[in-house]
Amino acid sequence: LINNWISLLPEIDNEISQLLHDGWTIEKLPDVVLQILRVANLELKIASDTPFKVILNEYVDIAACFYDKQKVTFVNSILENLARKNRSEEFKKNRSE
Repeated sequence: LINNWISLLPEIDNEISQLLHDGWTIEKLPDVVLQILRVANLELKIASDTPFKVILNEYVDIAACFYDKQKVTFVNSILENLARKNRSEEFKKNRSE
């Protein structure tokens, strides 16, 4: 996990940055939100045996422990877009069911 984290961190941050709008940047995200998004994105990339919905639910639940509904919705939105990008076939299949 650590080796993947180190080697993929620039790519992970870039993917998150591409999804931020309205003046948000990686640097402006609260630290806990950023780490939730980073680790969830890493898991989406390397844990192909875990359904993306399970990964999203885990990290949305973690966000809910720290933040209000508005911030949790923000995390969920970013994670759904990361799943759409990193698990496109699984995401399409799931949406059509």
